[in-house]
Amino acid sequence: MNANQNYTHASNTLEIIIALEGSVEIKDDKNTINLRKGEVIVIVANTNYIITNNTNDSAILYKAKCPVVD
Repeated sequence: MNANQNYTHASNTLEIIIALEGSVEIKDDKNTINLRKGEVIVIVANTNYIITNNTNDSAILYKAKCPVVD
């Protein structure tokens, strides 16, 4: 993710996001979390969220989607 960039996403599956380099802010309707290098967040299905990189450095994120099984 480039410096000073936003990424908006509507998730319909469970997602796991790992910060491999740098740091970002992840915000949904209720929470704001600062995700730093080495940290992991799980985003539940049916969540709208925004990832923001407000730093002058780029961030590398790994994102995995996990199917939801009823």
